[in-house]
Amino acid sequence: PPIPRDILFLLDASASISDEALNEYKAGIQLALDYLQPDDAFNIVVFRADARALFSSFVAPTPENILKARKYVKGQSTLGKTDIYTSLAPYVNRSRVSKRPYMIFLITDGKSTTGSKLENDDMIRRILGENTANASIFSFSAGSKDTNRFLLNFLSYKNRGLSLHEERLSETHRTFVRYFGSLAEVLVADLNYDISGALAHDAFPRELHHLFRSQPLVVYGRAKAGQDIIDLRVVGRNRDGGREELILRKRLSEAQPGGQSLALRWAAQKIYHLIAERSMGNNPNADAEIAALTKKYNIAVPY
Repeated sequence: PPIPRDILFLLDASASISDEALNEYKAGIQLALDYLQPDDAFNIVVFRADARALFSSFVAPTPENILKARKYVKGQSTLGKTDIYTSLAPYVNRSRVSKRPYMIFLITDGKSTTGSKLENDDMIRRILGENTANASIFSFSAGSKDTNRFLLNFLSYKNRGLSLHEERLSETHRTFVRYFGSLAEVLVADLNYDISGALAHDAFPRELHHLFRSQPLVVYGRAKAGQDIIDLRVVGRNRDGGREELILRKRLSEAQPGGQSLALRWAAQKIYHLIAERSMGNNPNADAEIAALTKKYNIAVPY
């Protein structure tokens, strides 16, 4: 059975969000409420320059609480300035007794408009450093060409989540509920992995999101010439808090060739990792490594 989750919907209702976009976001949340599991807990926070929660703490998805949530979401309209950091930080920088997966769905265009707004790299570093709640951030945006996708992508990447942008505004509510539904069942939480030998240096992503029933778990690596045996160990936590472990030993000589497309996907994953390291200030050689990879694999980097 899936692991019960604590779900936080964090909805941007500031003036930088168009009325059409907000209506789509609201419709998506309304549909997503139907995907909450009986043992889940949830809350809804609407933010502009500051954040306001519907409930004082996470609550069970009872019919009464779902009805309150629907009314709260329905009554929102666009207004005021945006401060993403001030709104998000209190919900990651908090002590939690519960070991349930804590998943924040950050629904925003990623644009802070207050005078105290932070630069992208600064906000990513701060949120990661303050994430004592071990929250996974799943960002979602739609429509606007001005969306700060760099911020949303790397907030999620560094906080063990995923990020999705829907270009077609009219499809936003459907896309969001599919996204939310694909993350509805956590089978194993708090994953970590080890991979054999020299492969560990060139395996990406370095940190994994939870194992979901409807989401693939993919690790890309590059083996040196002559290496045949690959050992991979994935460890996590099940519903009862017990340890789950998967150990794989495979021979590359028995694997199907991946072709150039696999090499491109590995290179893209490494570039993504290097961009995140550059944002964190952890790798002074990141730009040179990114340039070498983009040249070798002919990859266009949007950041």
